[in-house]
Amino acid sequence: MKITLGLSSLGLAILLAMAGCGKKMGLPSESPLSKWGAGDTTYVRINPPWDRNHPYRHNFQDPRDVIVGRDGHIWVADSLFIWKLDRAGQILNRYLVPGLQDIKAIAQSPTGQIYAVRGDSIVYLLDGTFFLTHRKARYTGVAVDDENWIYLADSGRQMLLKFSADDPSQSDTLATYGTGGGTVDLPRGITTDISLNVYFVQEGGSFHVQKMRPSATGYLPDVYFGLQGDSLKQFMAPQDVAVDADGYIYVADTGNHRIQKFSPYGGLKIAFGDSGSAGEQFIFPEGIAVDENLILYIADTGNDRVERYQLSTEIDIPEEP
Repeated sequence: MKITLGLSSLGLAILLAMAGCGKKMGLPSESPLSKWGAGDTTYVRINPPWDRNHPYRHNFQDPRDVIVGRDGHIWVADSLFIWKLDRAGQILNRYLVPGLQDIKAIAQSPTGQIYAVRGDSIVYLLDGTFFLTHRKARYTGVAVDDENWIYLADSGRQMLLKFSADDPSQSDTLATYGTGGGTVDLPRGITTDISLNVYFVQEGGSFHVQKMRPSATGYLPDVYFGLQGDSLKQFMAPQDVAVDADGYIYVADTGNHRIQKFSPYGGLKIAFGDSGSAGEQFIFPEGIAVDENLILYIADTGNDRVERYQLSTEIDIPEEP
């Protein structure tokens, strides 16, 4: 495993397959499996990982996204199902919507609605209906803010869009094609924070990770960084981004089989992982989420599992500019 510290730390019918019903299983014991970090900066990999060997039998098939839902549950999207889990990994439901496979990203609204995209021209709902569709669109990322606005990454038309969940005719374009900060080129994962800032990652362009802030005249570029490559603070086809309550940014650096964490200003805090199936290894991880306790949930796509890491403590290191 490579560990590096930086200077700063989906009207269709629904088939609902219930899992975890009948006799209820006891909770498996969880314990730290291993640690990575240095000094007082320590992340702990939580044992056991959520995979087919777990007592709850998480038979994920290419999980591509994981989110911490507004309902407090963990939601996972793989090539066949959308899974609903509790925080201990107990499978509460599996949702199979015919025609909706190979989901790339999901999000949950304040009202509990699940939105899903799969790289085509439709934004799907979990109840089997469509939220919207556009023939030229290729939606690759979705997020919902606290005010129930839907944010979409559209790699077909090369733009970031914003729609009212209550009235999709109300919309706004946040960014269009380009190579600099505040522009998009093959956008992928997208998320928002409590201040309505928008974060996204992309495969093209000069800056693979970007943050945009709302203003009276629209969204403006705020923080942007990351060239293509395999060095620190570089990326190969990043697919997802998450942000915690303090503004720290987590990126699924998919092509480099690793996770990178940055300060709110883009300073590298830590990078970890390399290619493989052992502990602290990933194979093309495509999804990442962080909860209120700073637990990381990682969709380790190529290994058919979801990994979790607990932040123990973090020392106060001067931020990288």
